[in-house]
Amino acid sequence: MAVLLLSAGGALLGCPLLLEDRFSNEPGLPGTSLDSGGSRHDEPDASVELAGSGGAPASGGAANSAGAGNGGTRGSGASAGASSGGTAGEPGVQPDSGVPFQPVTELGSLLAHRYRFDSSGNAIADGLGTANGTSVGAIVSAGSGKISLSGVDQYVDLPNGLVSSLQSATFEIWVNWRGNSASSSAEWQGLFDFGSSGAEGTQSNAAHSRIYVTAKSSLSGRLRAGYTLTDYNHEIAIDATRVLPASADPAKGTQVVLVVNGETHSLAIYIDGTPEGTVSSSTVSLDAITDINNWLGRSQYAEDPEFEGDILDFRLYAAALSDQQVALSFSLGADASL
Repeated sequence: MAVLLLSAGGALLGCPLLLEDRFSNEPGLPGTSLDSGGSRHDEPDASVELAGSGGAPASGGAANSAGAGNGGTRGSGASAGASSGGTAGEPGVQPDSGVPFQPVTELGSLLAHRYRFDSSGNAIADGLGTANGTSVGAIVSAGSGKISLSGVDQYVDLPNGLVSSLQSATFEIWVNWRGNSASSSAEWQGLFDFGSSGAEGTQSNAAHSRIYVTAKSSLSGRLRAGYTLTDYNHEIAIDATRVLPASADPAKGTQVVLVVNGETHSLAIYIDGTPEGTVSSSTVSLDAITDINNWLGRSQYAEDPEFEGDILDFRLYAAALSDQQVALSFSLGADASL
């Protein structure tokens, strides 16, 4: 558990700001004792073993300079970071500061990448390092702390190789969904989708390697997470108990979390800190995914609609968070200093 040091005047020591100073100084963190550690969409069969290894991400691109090339390897993060379609930079240094990221909570010590949408324009900064992304078709307004997506030709493109180097991971996204959950237009709107549909930057209707969360499955009518190395007939899928809800407080947003545990080969889904279900399969392995299309608000499948709403925060942890840690993150909120 991280310890906060206070000077005699009450100032917080050893805690540099993450990006812009948009955090509120709450009176304290909740106490914990947590560890640190046919048809387009046929019904998936979680008992089916997936064929093929999925392939490793392509290598060869320079990654230590700004805008690393497509298909590059994970870089050292020595400079400004990869652009859209580039490679994942090394986490650990706050952009433009040269100051190592110093976590102030237990959750912060597990973070690998964080995107808070505080910069303006098309640049999507990684708050922990140099794995910067790009917004496509949408502009971030300075100081808004969110990116608004219309559901048509607008999404966020993150660098290659963010998850295939991990054994376990937790995806956490905070959103305001504006889709009409009662309409068929809401079906298969992707919150995020990491993988490949065969070629970098392109969608198809034969995606072969992906891990994703969608706001509403047409099969169950509920929020769904899925993993496959081949196609939709071999997905390991898990449905929540409900469709993605509209945010009770748009300023706070709705938290959706997908935990991938590499030791138990399992997926677990959460909404607003509450466990919604879990599934296990020996085939679940992040390092088998070819993650060259790492998208927020867009699916690998060309026929799936894009996300309609706001994204307030996206976090990727290099660990499988526990139920208690997910609940703690929800209590701290989308703007929390981690």
